[in-house]
Amino acid sequence: MSKSSLEIFAKRLSQRAMLTDEDKAPIIALPHVRRVLNPHAYHVREGEMPRPCCGLVLSGLAFRHKLAADGRRQIVSIQLTGDLLDLQHLFLAVADHSVQALTELVVADIDRDALQEIALTRPAVGRALWVDGLIDASISREWVLNVGRRNGRARIAHILCEIAVRMRAAGILNSPSFRLPMTQEQLGDATG
Repeated sequence: MSKSSLEIFAKRLSQRAMLTDEDKAPIIALPHVRRVLNPHAYHVREGEMPRPCCGLVLSGLAFRHKLAADGRRQIVSIQLTGDLLDLQHLFLAVADHSVQALTELVVADIDRDALQEIALTRPAVGRALWVDGLIDASISREWVLNVGRRNGRARIAHILCEIAVRMRAAGILNSPSFRLPMTQEQLGDATG
């Protein structure tokens, strides 16, 4: 696999905290494997041990979800190019939510132990990962507000606007429109 995938990751983390070239070099050199997941395939399932790697989305869309006791699904976020699928599981022994491919998904599976080592030994990288996780948590709080207090139209509008803004920020949307490959059922699971 070319370095370009992890160079993109290093660039993303540089937007989260000031990273020197000495900080970026071990990120770019992280052991990783390119993997393709078919739509609906799981990256990790709630209640299982997380994979021995963290998935960086190279292309495609994924979603995180939790299941209610009666089996109903609540989609809690959409992950797109440049996102880490399971940063929350970097230091957890059991996955607290599932991550599933929405479309064909190409990921760089980054060795978890190596990423933990860099996060713990390079303070600027650790800070960047923290900021990335905090931004993700901020988005999650917006989703809670969305399903808890907005009406149906506002819920759908919020998701569409959020995805458009995030796609533009990631440099993968340059037009005023985009295709969202979600079914009505999936939109319902995302908007309650």
